[in-house]
Amino acid sequence: MLHEFTTGDMWKSCHSANRMIEARPAEFVEVDHFLTEDEIQQDPIRVRLRAFGLESGLCAVIPMPGGDVVTFIHMKAATKIAYRPPEVEAMNALRPHLGRAALLAGRLGLEQAQNTVHVMEKLGLPAAVLTARGRVLAVNALLERLPKLFIPRAHGGLSLATSKADALLQTALAELSDEAHTAVRSIPIPAGEDHPAMVVHLLPLRRTARDIFTRADVLIAATEMRLNGLGPPTELLMGLFDLTPAEARLAATLTSGKSLQTAAKEQGIQFSTSRAYLSQIFRKTGTHQQSQLVALLRGAQPLRG
Repeated sequence: MLHEFTTGDMWKSCHSANRMIEARPAEFVEVDHFLTEDEIQQDPIRVRLRAFGLESGLCAVIPMPGGDVVTFIHMKAATKIAYRPPEVEAMNALRPHLGRAALLAGRLGLEQAQNTVHVMEKLGLPAAVLTARGRVLAVNALLERLPKLFIPRAHGGLSLATSKADALLQTALAELSDEAHTAVRSIPIPAGEDHPAMVVHLLPLRRTARDIFTRADVLIAATEMRLNGLGPPTELLMGLFDLTPAEARLAATLTSGKSLQTAAKEQGIQFSTSRAYLSQIFRKTGTHQQSQLVALLRGAQPLRG
C-alpha cells in the first residue's frame, strides 16, 4: 500500500495527506485534529488502513529547498487511545534529526543525478535524469544546447519538440515504473534546423539509492544519427530501438535495399511472419513506410572517439 501511495496518485484522494501538506505543521501533530469526523470516516486511505488495524497518528511535514516536502507519519493501532503529551514530545525531539536526514538524502540523490549526466556528457551524449513522474532532477550541457528539441514542461517536466515523439515520451514515462507494460523506450526524432536526427532512450536507473528513495529515477540519453548510406549492425539496432534479434536481422536486411519478400526468404521465415516483424519494427522506430525505415536506419551508427 505504501508503494502504491508513493508511486501513484492515491495521495490525491487522501484527506489526511492533503490537509497535512496544506497545514505544514512545524512539529508532530495529531492528524485527526485537522479533520472533521466525516473526513476521518470517509477518507479512502483511512478505510484501507483500518483493514490493517491501523490509524493515522502523528504527522510532521518538512519543506525541502528544492520545493519538495517530506512527510513523516507515525501510525498507531486502531484501538489505541490518543497520544499522551510525553509521546508527542518524544517524536518532536526526533524531528530535527529526521529533517537533516531528509535533506541529506535529497542532496545525495541530486549529486548522484548530476554525476550521472556528467558522465554521459563525457561520452558525448545529451542526457537528463528524471523522477518516475517526469520531473527533471539534472541535465548536462549537451542537452541544454538543444532547447528546440528538449522543451521544459510545467512543474519541472520535459517534452520533445515533435508531437508524435513527445506522445511516445510521455507514455513511456507514465508506464516505465510498471514492468507489465511494454512502452516504447527508444524514440526516433527527425532532423530539425537546429539538431540532427536522433534517438532518445529512456532507461530506469536501478541503484542503491532505492534504499533512500521511494521514487524511481529515469535516465534520458540522446544518440545522434549520422547518415552514411550503410546499414548498421544488428546488435546496434537491438540497442537503439529495443528490437528482438529476429526483428533486427530483418531490419538490417531491409536497410541494404532488399524487398520484404527477399528479406524473408534470406532469413528463412514465412512472408506473413516477416510482415508481423515489420509491423513491430515500424512501431518501435516510429516509422510507417519501408522507405522511412531505411532512411532512418542508414543513419544509425555507433559512437566514435
